[in-house]
Amino acid sequence: GGAAAKARSSLKDKYVSLLKSKGNWSVGKPADAADATSNDAAAAAAAAAAASSSSSSSSSSSSCLGVTLERACRSFSRARVAMDKTKGFAISAKIQQALPSLLERVMALLNKTFITTVKRGDRAAVTRCLRAYTYIDQTHTAEEVLREEVVTPILNVTVTKAHLVRAQQKQQQQQQASLAKKPQGAAQNMDDLDPKAKKAILVLPLDLKELSAVAGKASSLDALFQLTLQALKTACGPALEASVFPFTAFHFTARSIAHELLPAIVSRGSNQLFAPYIPQRFLAHYRAGRRLVSGLEALCPDDARAKTFADTPALAQFDDKWNLPVYFQLRFQEARKALEDAVRSPPSLTDQDNKMSPPSSSPLALSATRAVWTGVLRCWREDVWVDRLTHRFFKATLQLLKQYASWVSLGLGPPPPLERAGLSPPKHERKRSTASTQAGGGGKWSSAEASSLRLVIAVEKDIQALCSNVRHSLPGTIVGCVCGGHDGGAGGDAEKKRTQATEMVTSGLSGVIGELERAGARAREVAARRIALACTKNLVTEVPRIKQRYSMTGNAPPSTALAFVQSILTPLREQLEDDDDDDGDGRSKSAWLVSRVADLVTDRYRVAVSDLLAVVQKTEAILSRLKKKKGRAKGTGMSDADKIRLQLFLDVRRFAEDLAALGCADDTTKALQDLVQLPPSIPKPP
Repeated sequence: GGAAAKARSSLKDKYVSLLKSKGNWSVGKPADAADATSNDAAAAAAAAAAASSSSSSSSSSSSCLGVTLERACRSFSRARVAMDKTKGFAISAKIQQALPSLLERVMALLNKTFITTVKRGDRAAVTRCLRAYTYIDQTHTAEEVLREEVVTPILNVTVTKAHLVRAQQKQQQQQQASLAKKPQGAAQNMDDLDPKAKKAILVLPLDLKELSAVAGKASSLDALFQLTLQALKTACGPALEASVFPFTAFHFTARSIAHELLPAIVSRGSNQLFAPYIPQRFLAHYRAGRRLVSGLEALCPDDARAKTFADTPALAQFDDKWNLPVYFQLRFQEARKALEDAVRSPPSLTDQDNKMSPPSSSPLALSATRAVWTGVLRCWREDVWVDRLTHRFFKATLQLLKQYASWVSLGLGPPPPLERAGLSPPKHERKRSTASTQAGGGGKWSSAEASSLRLVIAVEKDIQALCSNVRHSLPGTIVGCVCGGHDGGAGGDAEKKRTQATEMVTSGLSGVIGELERAGARAREVAARRIALACTKNLVTEVPRIKQRYSMTGNAPPSTALAFVQSILTPLREQLEDDDDDDGDGRSKSAWLVSRVADLVTDRYRVAVSDLLAVVQKTEAILSRLKKKKGRAKGTGMSDADKIRLQLFLDVRRFAEDLAALGCADDTTKALQDLVQLPPSIPKPP
């Protein structure tokens, strides 16, 4: 202390005598400023001399040295400020020449003291060193010194080319032999290490030789990364812990650790480390790298420095090495190839026991349906999905579902033309059918497949089950992947994010659900029209024969419905029985089929009855004119026309009863029953 005071007093006297020798410096402010400059410079020199003396003394502690260096840097800072106020004076020029050598001496001592205190884990001394760096605006020097003296030696014994290659080989062997009991890429657990290895990683000062041996035994790439990260956290921990507020100018994570660690992995890693051509291996490496980045981000003391870390060029270079687009294409090709193989082969119902069938509340009958659902789920599996490819996997999901909907629509073709059943479809429907035929010529199923009613019904059921899965279970699967990393936040925020994500996913799936529903509607229409054609096959020939039965035959008036009426709905009944045999509840699930077939058959029946009644009325009018011209009186019995009307009434009533037995509404046949109402002259049968 006495030596420092004496040196300061000597320097001050020297500078003051120089000032007094200048006769024109008698003004108060310049003289005061110059005096302040000389005082601060002398104080800085004295403190530096004291620091040098402390560093050379073995009895001086690092804490005392830190205090001395802090005082020296503070004095140096004041001297530099005073220099700015006295520019242009001769004394300032002399002091300016002395400051660089003084700064060099202080920085050499400060850097040495900083590294020594960091390695010893003395946080209080590290804090004083950081304050000293701040005084002289040398924060970047502290970051550089920590990188060169602490980080680089650790990386030279852990992240070596040999260790990286060995860790990859061990991981591949575990994958091939299925020996890994943990999920792929599970983080390294420090509890799995022996006490000697723990000491090499967690206890200061680090033993680099032992650390190298521990890194060489890493069982996977992720294990090597986590061991390295933990060693860096231990070694740089005092500096990281001390760099909290107000020392926010120090970016040790971004500029000391990540600046050296990430480029080392890029330069020393083999080609296989970043190669995406084996997706399973690439995903394990990528997730190990992402966990490493997350661990580095966790070392940042606050959000501002976390943002600096996110913007660092080293991280950008590291992220660019992962060829995620190629990985996605390989994964998408796996799912798409399975679907294309399924739709390329003829659709059949003989593969119910296929192992591809995913768990679902509704079984999927066709291999193509199972392939598309399996492909969709594959996109969101834990061993496939990547967070940064979420938008691509969602787009792939939509493409797979749209491809399936297109396959169904083109395969079924347009519904059978209603002209075959004696009905003319509306003009807009006729145009749509023509366009569908032209568009679907290349993908249409063979005539045998397309004409299989059982296959069409199975397609309709599969589409219903697929729509239900996409609408109810798929959003939860996607949101579970996307929001899986938000569990660490507040409960309300996490729930809000999940709700928003669910709304977005549901909105995005609404379009493809509409396409699936339209494909299902086409399948239902095709199935209903085919059954309707089978139901009306005899109807279109038997109804006109009623006129032949009673015209000038003398047959007695009818009392029961004709036999063909009972067989009109036989194809529909058989289909409903098949549905009951398949799932035990086919009648309730096929209500749409009963309703649509009933409408089609009723319309066809109404057209046939209307045509017959028109002919009967014309014939009756002609006979009435002939009798009137010949002067013949009307017969007392029932006329042939009334017999025909009575027969139609009995037939339609029986048809309505059969429809009611199948669960159809009463108003289904109202128009038909109104058409065959008996005139008052004919007694209504019981």
